Amino acid sequence: MKEDSIQSARPSPAVEFAKLAVPTTDGLLFVYLKDVAYCKASSNYTEISMVDGSLLLVSRTLKHYEVMLSEHGFFRIHHSFLINLMYLEKYVRGDGGYVIMQDGKTFDVSKRKRDCFLKKIGKHFLSLPSLAGSSTPETINKSALSLANS
Repeated sequence: MKEDSIQSARPSPAVEFAKLAVPTTDGLLFVYLKDVAYCKASSNYTEISMVDGSLLLVSRTLKHYEVMLSEHGFFRIHHSFLINLMYLEKYVRGDGGYVIMQDGKTFDVSKRKRDCFLKKIGKHFLSLPSLAGSSTPETINKSALSLANS
């Protein structure tokens, strides 16, 4: 396996220590991205669920966080959910399928987002190339799609 493939699956030091500025009533709270499990839309607010179980309610839309976090290992799987792929435990096939997070919570993957989601996890995780027998991104993506469709 190529070294660059291994490196792409690990969070870079910049991402590992990256912080998110969360507006609060009295200022800003800075949280590590690695401590954010997922974000949930709640009208014009976003509930940020932390790994320790705490919740932060922020007066920003989920779209705001999707734009900001998509390049940092987060993916919007549904109209209502943006997940941190680092805490993804399992993907279960179905119409769109659903994900199981490390804390046991389950979230639907929309049919519209399924193919993009599978491509993203094909690039994010190391396990798919071994299933395909090749480590090119195209093969990984085709393998992820064929696994999801079978």
